[in-house]
Amino acid sequence: MSDKPTERELTDDERQEIVDELATAQELVLRSTPKDADADAVVLALRDLVDSIRDDKRSAPSDLDETGFLAGALLGQAIVDNSRFEWVHLTYASGFESIGLVAWDRSFVLFPFHYMYELLADEDKDNTISTLWEMIRGEQGPGIVAGAYLPLS
Repeated sequence: MSDKPTERELTDDERQEIVDELATAQELVLRSTPKDADADAVVLALRDLVDSIRDDKRSAPSDLDETGFLAGALLGQAIVDNSRFEWVHLTYASGFESIGLVAWDRSFVLFPFHYMYELLADEDKDNTISTLWEMIRGEQGPGIVAGAYLPLS
């Protein structure tokens, strides 16, 4: 995805779907993580969830598509609440379109639903949740260029 996307704000329905999924995700995905846990604890729990499912120590709370969506909602909201990223809807010339996160200067883009699904479904993919989290919170990245929409995953 090297082409720059067009973006729009989320509709009220899209925003509400994320809010609704966050409540479900807390119950199904994070289970033992307190509801008032800080974002660091949520990200750590997501990292551990991926490792546990991959190591067959825990089964996914639902099918991988749904689990990826729920985990992506948690990761995305943790990022939005603790950085200068925001939820938007992106459309690329290739036809790909999705809800994602963009940095305030549009240097980076992340599709948390896709990212979490890929981590859960592909055991060969490195579990980089903690590294990604630290990079975003520290506003660091490879060659930050405003307006580049560089994918983070």
